Amino acid sequence: MLIAGDLDAIYSPPRPLRYHPTDGPIVRLFADIRPVERDYFRQTGVFPPQHLVVLKREVWEAHKWIAHSLTDAFIRCTEVFGRTQRSFPYVSPWLDAELEETEALMGPDFHADGYETNRKTIEVFNEQAHALGIVGRRISAEEYFADYLASPPRDKTTTA
Repeated sequence: MLIAGDLDAIYSPPRPLRYHPTDGPIVRLFADIRPVERDYFRQTGVFPPQHLVVLKREVWEAHKWIAHSLTDAFIRCTEVFGRTQRSFPYVSPWLDAELEETEALMGPDFHADGYETNRKTIEVFNEQAHALGIVGRRISAEEYFADYLASPPRDKTTTA
């Protein structure tokens, strides 16, 4: 859709297949993304979320504990990934410096999980969705996550 001109831009952590940093047909909007993204974070305290888990309503209705269980599982995976990443500095010769610089700006939990931790990000997302006309009214973070917030976590002593 980008190539066809149907979309002007996308935000996508994985690179599109036809992306190339200089010889595109798909290139970055900002050639040097770090200062732009760092400035945005300094101004807003928000970095765009890169993952979203969505459940079909009928699955959630049948198993209300599932959202909390999936959230807990992904949090544990993120923790393992973070530890592993620091133990494998061969991804980049400057990985340690990059992680230290990121933590200095964003704090040690720069992939923060959970509703309360991400409330500000959710509120900014909601406001932007309304301002862009994606939704017809302002929707609060609590309203978006009402079902999740109202459902109790699964009792770990019982089985499904």
